[in-house]
Amino acid sequence: CEFGISVADTMHGQGLATLLMQKIIHYAASIGYQSMTAEILVENHAMLKLAEKQQFTLTISQENHHLYCATRQLHTKENNKT
Repeated sequence: CEFGISVADTMHGQGLATLLMQKIIHYAASIGYQSMTAEILVENHAMLKLAEKQQFTLTISQENHHLYCATRQLHTKENNKT
C-alpha cells in the first residue's frame, strides 16, 4: 500500500499527521496489506521523523537521491495466525 499525508500549514504541530498515519497503518493492516511504502523528500524533516517514530525503514531512493523510500511491514490478522 502506498500512501501520502498532507496537512495544512495552519494545522502543523497539533498531532494530526501522527493520528492520520496511525489510522492509515491500522486500516491497511485490517484489510490485508502486508506493507506500506512512501517517498519522502530529504528536506521534509518532520515527515522523516514521523516515519521513523512509526517504525518505517528509511533508505535513499536509488532513482532520485532527493527522496527517501519509507517502508514498513504490517502485522495483519492473517500474518498473526502463523
